[in-house]
Amino acid sequence: MYLICVMTLSTKALALNYICHSPGTHRKEIADHFGIHPNLVSDAIRALIRERWVVEGESKKSSVGRAPVALYPDSGSHAAVSVSYSPKSMTCGLINASGEIIFSTSAAHSQRTPEAVVDLAVQEINKLKKKYKGSIVGLAVADPGMVDHCQGEVVRSSSFPGWRHVPLAKMFKARTGLNTLVTDVTHARAMAQYRILPGRRPSADTMFYVDYGSGTVGFTLLTPDGIWRGEGFAGDVGHVVVDPEGPLCRCGARGCLESRTGTMALENRAAKLLEKGVHSVLSGKRHLTALEIFSAANEGDRLAKTIVRETLADLGLYAAVIIAMFHPRLLVVGAETKGAIEIVTGEIRQAINNRIPVEVASALTVIEGQPTNPLGLAGAGLMLFERVIQFEAKRKKVA
Repeated sequence: MYLICVMTLSTKALALNYICHSPGTHRKEIADHFGIHPNLVSDAIRALIRERWVVEGESKKSSVGRAPVALYPDSGSHAAVSVSYSPKSMTCGLINASGEIIFSTSAAHSQRTPEAVVDLAVQEINKLKKKYKGSIVGLAVADPGMVDHCQGEVVRSSSFPGWRHVPLAKMFKARTGLNTLVTDVTHARAMAQYRILPGRRPSADTMFYVDYGSGTVGFTLLTPDGIWRGEGFAGDVGHVVVDPEGPLCRCGARGCLESRTGTMALENRAAKLLEKGVHSVLSGKRHLTALEIFSAANEGDRLAKTIVRETLADLGLYAAVIIAMFHPRLLVVGAETKGAIEIVTGEIRQAINNRIPVEVASALTVIEGQPTNPLGLAGAGLMLFERVIQFEAKRKKVA
């Protein structure tokens, strides 16, 4: 009897995680995927429906036998509070188990201390909690720095000078009473990109994600078991020093990958060339932004295309090296706009074709991802749901 109860409880966790990853699945598919007896899956689904984690949808067409019933996460009953911020703005939202943003609120800010950032976030979180009548499973924070996700602390931040070993999870829990997950924003965006890809399943192919945002250059590898973290900080490639004599980065180092290939590097390179009187549609513009450079390059401006190609050369090289080493099935590129995604993807694709064997390159599917702005929020919430599901399974097994 004890073994049956333990199996039923762990099956609930497996089934819920699969349904969250694969909305529209059905009982038989779950049973076949995990090799679990269909009766155990049916018992687990009944419990999940009773606890309002899962809802039934329409029956799927079947040529023989009883038509299977589609299963979906109950989008209105459970939500994660999610926080994502940069040095200039903060967005807070309620995220359901499908990664959908139920409510959100944004605020511009100029806060620089951890305490002030937490204070602002708590104010926004309280506004959201008043709007929601369901159950809140916890709090997720997507930070633009180097994060120890096990300890829930920001080890160091290039976006907020002076942040070293900041215990954000403890700070947020003390203020909100919610169990808190802290992750870096690149991992959060990667999780969201992975989950919104069509046809993704828990056993899907390995995905390599390139995150190119405002002040962010990061890589993430996702396997069927989740985000690959190595000993804790895998993927934090943006601050690997490429040229010790290069430009000073916000992290304090010189010539790291982000300072050479990021949006600030694009803007500085463009400003220097335009000062020399080089003709371009960008000529005469003040406070030139990376997005304007990408837009001009998309329109065929020769100078803008040269700036992009030269600035992104190291990014393409590093991406090619990692792809050759791990040989993932999927490469997904994210940036702030569709135009930027298109250009960054094109430059990386060219580097792959020029630098790695055709046998490796030909097996890789390159995908233009979604704009990154809402993804940190959604991805952090999804990561929290996965932690809650896994913790619940482990807790009940021990009990």
